[in-house]
Amino acid sequence: MGGNVSAEITAANARLLATRQQQSVTRETPPNAWLAPLRNAATSQPRNPATAAPLTNPATSQPISTDLLLAFLKHNTANEGRVWLLSRALDTKGQGWLSVETLRAQLTHKASKTHICGWRRLRQILAAGDKRFWQRDKQGRIWLRSQARVALALGVTAPKFKHIALPLTSLTGSLAQAKANFYAAVHSGRGSAEKTPNPISRITLRHLTAIPERSQQRYDAAVAINKKQATAIGAIYQEETHQQYAWEGKALFKFTDRCGKIGVAGEIYSAWRLPTQYEPHHPTITTAASKRLRRQIKHHSF
Repeated sequence: MGGNVSAEITAANARLLATRQQQSVTRETPPNAWLAPLRNAATSQPRNPATAAPLTNPATSQPISTDLLLAFLKHNTANEGRVWLLSRALDTKGQGWLSVETLRAQLTHKASKTHICGWRRLRQILAAGDKRFWQRDKQGRIWLRSQARVALALGVTAPKFKHIALPLTSLTGSLAQAKANFYAAVHSGRGSAEKTPNPISRITLRHLTAIPERSQQRYDAAVAINKKQATAIGAIYQEETHQQYAWEGKALFKFTDRCGKIGVAGEIYSAWRLPTQYEPHHPTITTAASKRLRRQIKHHSF
């Protein structure tokens, strides 16, 4: 009898010790400890996408909120946003998650059509985007956050632009090309398939997007945005009148009518640039998608 009790006490103590050790390990685990096994595998070669988990062909474009793309630029999360968008496209089953192995094969193997970076860089991006763009479980699955949750994580609480169809090819080139497409979405999100957006100035675009004018010009050039620049011709140049126009805040310059199209050839006029009309660069999605996102953001806010 005494021997049985002693054995039970010994077994109970062993179980208690094991539980305490497990709790100690859990408490000491850093937030990104799930990346440690990935670092240990850094020297191994990624699996060829042809031999990895089979995937049906991803869609050629991703429906996405223009406001969210602009938030990627504003918060310097273009790398994480690009991986998140590609992951959503690669999730052809719509299950909401991908394995780390699948992501590695599809995004880092040079034979993959969606190759964007090396394995080390992908690990860094996965760590940087954890909790905002995705979350990893104990089974090694990367659970992708919804558009609404990512929007809230980036401070987008009241989207004002339309959704666009972002081509997958705009994500698989250089990061600079992806960022240019993120910005170019504003020209599409302001308009529609039936109507070109109203003219807009660079300053107004800066207020809407938080993107400086020089960066706007660089992004527009990178994706060859079609635009129509309008100019207003004022009176014949006089210093006093020219200064008056300048005080009114116009984008003023001197225009020389070399060919005599306005008056006497060689005459100089006060002129100023009007807001530019930009043609949409991406197809837009129905307004229902934008309304649905606003409802979801409102729901998750509580």
